[in-house]
Amino acid sequence: MQREGKTIQEISEEIGLGRAAVHSYLPYEKGIYKMDELSLNAEQCQQFQKRKKTCEQLREHIEGECLEYLWKTIQAFEQYNFRKPDQGRVKYTIDGEKLCFGNLTISRKEIEAAFRKA
Repeated sequence: MQREGKTIQEISEEIGLGRAAVHSYLPYEKGIYKMDELSLNAEQCQQFQKRKKTCEQLREHIEGECLEYLWKTIQAFEQYNFRKPDQGRVKYTIDGEKLCFGNLTISRKEIEAAFRKA
């Protein structure tokens, strides 16, 4: 399918496997820089760098007016797989100015108030 010119995403959708699984079945090729289609690892690396940068910006501005940096950091970690104390996992989404954990929603203003209090 790849030789026919199909992308990894197209192959993944057609055979019902995830992108990582499709990559694992393909022969190893030395990585090419600046490809049109990013590998799963490259996407994860980009996401990590973005999250790291927002955390650094929040740290730099923690003593001053940092609420905008706090919200950018929260946005950067949307869909991150957090581990709970009971070994479960939880992710959140952002809907406008609200952070959503399933049925629980927390407004940006509530987050900022709790941050100020902390």
